Amino acid sequence: MVKLFIFLFPIFTLAQTTSVEDFLTADTWNIAYNISPEGERVDEESQEKIRSNWVKFLKDGTYETPSGISGKTIGKWTFNPGTQAIHFNENGSKYRAIVDEISDISLVLHYVDNGGFKLGLIHYVHIPKTKSNEETTLLLTSGKWNVILKRYDAMEDRTPEENVENTWYEFNPEGTYQKSEVIGEEIVTSEGTWFMDEKFQLNLDAGENTIYSVVGDKSKLILTTISGGYNTIEMRKAK
Repeated sequence: MVKLFIFLFPIFTLAQTTSVEDFLTADTWNIAYNISPEGERVDEESQEKIRSNWVKFLKDGTYETPSGISGKTIGKWTFNPGTQAIHFNENGSKYRAIVDEISDISLVLHYVDNGGFKLGLIHYVHIPKTKSNEETTLLLTSGKWNVILKRYDAMEDRTPEENVENTWYEFNPEGTYQKSEVIGEEIVTSEGTWFMDEKFQLNLDAGENTIYSVVGDKSKLILTTISGGYNTIEMRKAK
């Protein structure tokens, strides 16, 4: 099974009332990127591949992964809170993955016994839990956010890797923000204002088409438009 996981899948802050097991079994996890033992991150660009490569942890101690054209592979899993390790067992084949990060939107597994690579997982279909304005403000202002892609309906505009470092938002607690983007060969920076409204939505520059719902954790941020503009803007925390 370890080989299957390797090919299928090409600290750590928890809410006080949510356990690792609760996060793991909340919904299906889809593989979105991998990190090499040297620390190089490679994002999966195909949405179809992200949707079709998944693992589902069930509360009865079993897990499922896709197998064949329409089948499933079923194994067993246990979580050791002392080592933060998930132990997998399928037909006598055993291995483990350390939980490096976990939240309601992302999961990073470190395969320490199989070369040291890491897998980053997301919920392809995600129903976010509403955060308070105070919680969202702390998230937004926790650092600089690199824009990795924007989506509008079926169109996806992914930031070229060489431009990610210079494509970002940085939100300030006093209600201002700075934005950087690469236009042609030029790096263009601009400023604006932001506030959280009574519906727990992010408003940029007080514009009707720049009102967003916000979900995220310490490493990922997703803005989804309420009307107009890009449907989603996905970002990751800058290094």
